[in-house]
Parts: sequence; C-alpha cells; structure tokens
Amino acid sequence: MVDGYTGEEIDFEGSVVEKIVKNDDTNRLILTTLMEDGYKNPLTNLPTKTIIFAINKSHAYRLEKLFNELYPHYNSKVAKVIVSELNNTDELMREFRTESSEFCIAISVGMLDTGIDVPSIMNLVFAKPIYSKAKFWQMIGRGTRLYDGAFKKEKFVIFDFWGNFRYFNQTPSGEIPKEQKGLHREIFEQNLELLKYLNPEHATHIKKEIQAQIQSIPKDDYYVKTHMSELAPFIEDFEGNIARLSTISKLFDALTVKNYAELRFRLQTKKLHTHKIIHDDDKLQKSIEKVVTDVLKLQRTISEVQKNEKLLDEASEGVFWLELDFVEINAVTNLVAPLMVYKSKSDETKAYHFDLKDAIKSKTNITINHPSVSLKAYEAHITKVIQKLINESPILQKLFIGVPLSSEDIEALKNDLLEEEIQTEQLSELLTCKSNDLVESFTNILHKKEYKLP
Repeated sequence: MVDGYTGEEIDFEGSVVEKIVKNDDTNRLILTTLMEDGYKNPLTNLPTKTIIFAINKSHAYRLEKLFNELYPHYNSKVAKVIVSELNNTDELMREFRTESSEFCIAISVGMLDTGIDVPSIMNLVFAKPIYSKAKFWQMIGRGTRLYDGAFKKEKFVIFDFWGNFRYFNQTPSGEIPKEQKGLHREIFEQNLELLKYLNPEHATHIKKEIQAQIQSIPKDDYYVKTHMSELAPFIEDFEGNIARLSTISKLFDALTVKNYAELRFRLQTKKLHTHKIIHDDDKLQKSIEKVVTDVLKLQRTISEVQKNEKLLDEASEGVFWLELDFVEINAVTNLVAPLMVYKSKSDETKAYHFDLKDAIKSKTNITINHPSVSLKAYEAHITKVIQKLINESPILQKLFIGVPLSSEDIEALKNDLLEEEIQTEQLSELLTCKSNDLVESFTNILHKKEYKLP
C-alpha cells in the first residue's frame, strides 16, 4: 500500500505519468544502464561526455541525487544538473566543455537540446518523450560532432527510454505540442491584449504593470543574459519600443512562480475583462465561471477570508463580475487574489513519489538511417539539398550573387531548411571557419562548393 492506495489502485494513464508519478527505481535503471552500456573515456574509465535529457527540473535533480547515491565514490563531481535558473550556469557549461574535467554527465532540461558544441559527446540519454520531429533530430545532433583529441570518436550511442524512435516510425512527421508558457508570461501577454482595447487612462495603468514586470525579470538568468540585447531597449526607452513588446514574451518564463493561485486568479480576471470589452460572450461566460468557482473554493473558516466575507458573497455571483468596470475589476482583484492561497485543494491532482521495483525486459539495438547521425552522410545530404534550394529558392539565388538578405528572407530560409531536416548550427561543421550566423554559413558554403545557378 502506498499513501493509502493498494497496488490494484495505482493505475495511471501513460500521458500523465511524468507529471504525477516519480519512481526512483526506473530512474536508477536509466543511470545504471548508461554506466554499464555507455561509451567510456579510455583514459579515465569515466563515461565520455554525456547528456541526459530530463522531463523537468524536478526530474533532473532527482536523477542527480540518485546518481550520487549509486556512485558515492565520485564525490558528486561526475553528474550535475544544468538548468537556466542556476547562478553558475556559465561556469557549469565551461566545466562540461573542458575535456579534462570529471564533470562528464550533464543532466539538462531544455538548455542542451540544441546549440551546444561539445565534440566529445558520445552518449545521449532520452529520459523524456519528444514529439517534435525537428527538435528530436536537433537533439541527436549533439552527438554528431567530429572528435579526434585524447581519443578518436568513431560512433556515439543513444539510449531511448521513452520509445521516441518507435513513435517517429509510427508518426513520421511527429506533432508540435502546444507551447508551454509560465504564468508570468501569460499575464504579460494578456496585458498586451488588453492594451489594444483600453482607453489612454486605463492603458497607463497596464503600462506601469508591464514595466514592473520587465524590471522583475532576473537579469542573471542564463537565458535572459543571452537575450539582454533584446531586453535592454525596453528598460532604456519603454514608450519608444512599446509596439515591439511581444518580441520579449519568452523572457518572462525566467520568472519563478511563488504564488501560483494568486497569479492564476489575476490572469482570469484580466481575461474576463478582455472578453467583456470585445463582446466575446462565450469566452466571457467561461471566464466568469472560472473566477466564481475560485471564489467559492475559498475556505470561509479562515480569519483572513472572513474579513472580506461581504465582498466574497457578492463575488460568488456571476452578475457581480459582469457589472464591474476596469477600475472596479482591478480593485476587487487586488483584494481577492491574495486570498487564493486559502483556496480548497481537495480536487487538485496529487503527485506521488514511488520507489517500486522496476526492470528492463529487453534491450534493442536500432539502426538509424538518417543523415544527421553521420557527418559524411550529412555533408552529402547538405550538398544535395543546397543545390536543390539554389535551383528553387529565390532567396539563396540572391545570396549566391551577393544581394543582402532581409530578416524575412532569413526566416524563410530557416523554414526551408527545417523542411529538409537540416540543423542550421550543424552547417558550421562543413566550414574551416565556424560560424553560427546562418547567412555567413551559407556564404562560406556557396564559396567553398561548386554550386551553379539554374
């Protein structure tokens, strides 16, 4: 029995397992399989550079803890978590890139999926499901770099614990799951939506709120630091750049959510007012229902809640919210939202932490027939595709004869490459001088290869 549940009652759907079930023995098997079957550095007998792609931050830290329990003699030096919220992310990245470092297993959530260039990576561990075909091959691309340093790299190995290869065999095009957004980002985007419809006086209130949101973005976050050139104009001249606010939306995901229930309520009241302004009655009805449901869940026996009993009685009726104007909605929200910490949690999903015995029933070797896993095949693939694009793409034809490309041209070219399953950062592997700039990479390739205009 686990937390009052019998074995027969522990039956979760696979689609939600990663969200509510944490089974330590499964994670131990992931780690021990890597250590037993993964490539080793012949000089140290430690694993060669390895990336473990974890489900989320909690999963990543759990894997790190279990690794140190399984292999205490490594003194926590071999496997470490790299996520953007850490203060020492840059230092960890440098340490992982250093060939002589004992840090050889990087457990990552998102940060190392694309872009990182560590040629000696020879083990990739998929400890999470992937649904985007383009992203899947980009992640595999972390292992395709040539390496001939302390030892010669001839192969790399992929450990797929989530059946990703089987999924893409059955669903060749994959799927693009809905983008996950943090609450701070959702509120920011809803504020932008409100700005489209508010009068100048009310818009000033939202602008001040947005400026406060921008100031609260953690400037020492790794992702934010790499995008400071995009954020800086809004700090220096907010009004002058207000039309471009949507371009920094993703930066708000760096903010930690410390008061989820309160922020969720604030977001719902913003949506409610937006739907009211634009006369979207169906969405307005749904927003009112969500807000009223939250108010009804407040525990009236708590003294802080009882202090606002009269207001909460009124806010429990849908018509109350329907009659409020912008100023009134903000005033009521500022009183009620902080009380959401006292909302009943009786119907919320609980996360269960198990340590149930697990086992690997079988191991299957898979031959991957894709150009991204072989640099020689990849170069041949690139050569063929580029000539095809030159024949068909006006954009590459412009670049071929030296005409500068616009930002729209570059985005269109990136989309063309994704359709051909080409990773833009891997283009640099074909060049003697490496560059992560798409236009510079193509310019070098076109000069190096014997391509012809149609």
